[in-house]
Amino acid sequence: MRPRQHRRQRHHSRGRPIIVGILLVATLVAAGWWFMGRGSTAPGKDFASVEHRFVTAARAIPATTGVVTRFLDLDEFNAEVDAQATVMQVSMAEFAAIAEAEDGEASELARGAVIDGERALRAITRFRGAITTSNDLVDAQKALEDLGEEVDDLEAKVAQWNNL
Repeated sequence: MRPRQHRRQRHHSRGRPIIVGILLVATLVAAGWWFMGRGSTAPGKDFASVEHRFVTAARAIPATTGVVTRFLDLDEFNAEVDAQATVMQVSMAEFAAIAEAEDGEASELARGAVIDGERALRAITRFRGAITTSNDLVDAQKALEDLGEEVDDLEAKVAQWNNL
């Protein structure tokens, strides 16, 4: 009798697609920041357009659940959320550039926009977890409410910016 050969079984990591997705988003954000940040000659005038892109992406997040009709649709849901989050991250990098280029109240408003953006992204992360992991619709709704509050704060900053 021949001795049994033990084959190594390949275990596919469930974390690999998540890590690849995070790296992809980080790369897109860095590329967007690099290309969009370099082309701006008058950052102060871009505040409202950056805010508009951010708000449009943030307001599209609740609609992402429309693609989920069964468990297999979660990848499409995650891709939709990632696409909107990437737009928001690029906008945050632009707000940071505006904050550096401006001074006084304009700089403070842009820094506040970055903080609002960070809070909004945390709300999106909670929303995604509530939909994909815990199936906690109450938490998903609370996360969307928090996202809405951050968007409202950002829109108020644009009104202040326009009055400078």
